[in-house]
Amino acid sequence: LALDQAWKADPGNLAAARLLVYVKQRLSRNVEARWYAERVIDALPFEDAAFAAEAAVPLADRRFGLQRLHEDLGRRVTVNLDGFSGTQVGTGMVAAQPGGHYSSYSQFDVEYRLGAQPVRSGTTVAMYVRVLADGGQERRAVPMENATIGAGVRWKPFRTQVLYFAAEHQTHLASQRREVLLRASMSLFNAGRFSDDWHPSGRGWMAQNLYLDAGRYIVNKQSALTADYRTGYHLKTGASQTLEPYVRAQVSGLQSDDFRRDIRSGLGVRWNLWHGASIYNAAPHKFSFGVEVQHAFETYLSDRRGLFVTVGSRW
Repeated sequence: LALDQAWKADPGNLAAARLLVYVKQRLSRNVEARWYAERVIDALPFEDAAFAAEAAVPLADRRFGLQRLHEDLGRRVTVNLDGFSGTQVGTGMVAAQPGGHYSSYSQFDVEYRLGAQPVRSGTTVAMYVRVLADGGQERRAVPMENATIGAGVRWKPFRTQVLYFAAEHQTHLASQRREVLLRASMSLFNAGRFSDDWHPSGRGWMAQNLYLDAGRYIVNKQSALTADYRTGYHLKTGASQTLEPYVRAQVSGLQSDDFRRDIRSGLGVRWNLWHGASIYNAAPHKFSFGVEVQHAFETYLSDRRGLFVTVGSRW
């Protein structure tokens, strides 16, 4: 209340307005947080010769951080499309079904955040529907076999930790076979300057991510574990575009009657494009296209090497 009064008494007090953005966000007053973010963005200069060169970088980052917060607090629906096609059996992306290894795979996911506020101080509850398909036993290059539809609830319980719990009911469309998947997933080491989100300052940035995933299939009584570490460099090639060479190391395991594991590494490059930005919102959409080579050091699969083309898009 005192901060509100201080800003009303002096609307030019950017420090008070900036603090109010994060106070309102922590209190889950998202409409007010977004309103104050707009006031701060309006006041920040796009270009100002009065700013020293060393101050220009944090100014750009500060603007982008407010725009990303403004965009996320107002987001209800997120749509993701991911897929890959490979020459051999392997794992092309961490979003693939736990425990599966494919020559091609696709996933279309629509998520809707629940509650009076879509984000409550960094926590969310969302329902989602997704359609999965792969290349089948014949390892087709186009993932149009074994179509499965899943519907579930996804919960992010912590404000700062990227940890999700999900419960999902799946139906195989051809056989009407049903499954229940309980899943926990987590991302580490990818916050701030190491994130894959666009960085407005500099010519590029290092990014990294450790993705941990554990899934339990209730009907089939199988468990799947995945640990996937990726690090790379985003080299800016244009406005909101990067070319990203990266390396990855992945360990996965499948537990049913016995435990089977797969240890592999990958080397790849992706082209990333962020789009749809506005004055107050950071780009809400992203498109990626890449190529990756994999080699398995230890595996229960018949193939040890593979070449994959990957596609990803977020709306």
